[in-house]
Amino acid sequence: MANSGFSAEVSLVVEQVAMFDQLDAAAKKKLRSHGQGVVHINAEEKTKDEVFRSLFGDSSITPARERYYSAVTAISNHVNVREESGWAPRSADDNGIDTLETTYDWHVWLEDKDGNIIDYPDNELCVGCPYKTEQVVRQEWRKDLVKKIQPRIEESASKVISDLERVGRYAFTEIARGTFPLDRAHVRAKALYDQDPTKYKFVIGSLGFVQSDGRVFWDLG
Repeated sequence: MANSGFSAEVSLVVEQVAMFDQLDAAAKKKLRSHGQGVVHINAEEKTKDEVFRSLFGDSSITPARERYYSAVTAISNHVNVREESGWAPRSADDNGIDTLETTYDWHVWLEDKDGNIIDYPDNELCVGCPYKTEQVVRQEWRKDLVKKIQPRIEESASKVISDLERVGRYAFTEIARGTFPLDRAHVRAKALYDQDPTKYKFVIGSLGFVQSDGRVFWDLG
């Protein structure tokens, strides 16, 4: 089963979390105002100054900001590719994914026994997506598709959690203090799920936003 990209994914997440404490107070405040670790940025269409202002609130350059900027923009190409397929219809029978063995296009959330959704707050979902609206929709994938891809997703999430622990960071703690990177829903869900597996259902599927004309833009999955 393919797992190419795990090492880069793990490295970037660990870098983002570890580098947060090295940032200046103004940068931390700005990042916390919209969720720590904005990675949903189309860096190709923005100047470095624009990305700095979006991330940190101003264009001041420091070594710590430079390192953080590099980690964030390194994955912007994944976001661009993901958005290209966002208008394809999704259903329980067709998730729009070409291959379950290599894709990183998914969303993961938890549901409790009462059907309540545990996920990033809506304002922290898909930050920077031009098609984001206030009406969020989720579509769970078909069981046979989930069965095929869930081992990959859990393996990736567990490796990130493990690597964070090796540098003295704990995913659950970072979530609680509001410094866990955005756009890492599978890791966030896995960390919360592992706290009490009997309490939650681990859900894999698509995340989208309903447009004014009724169409759904599926930004994830």
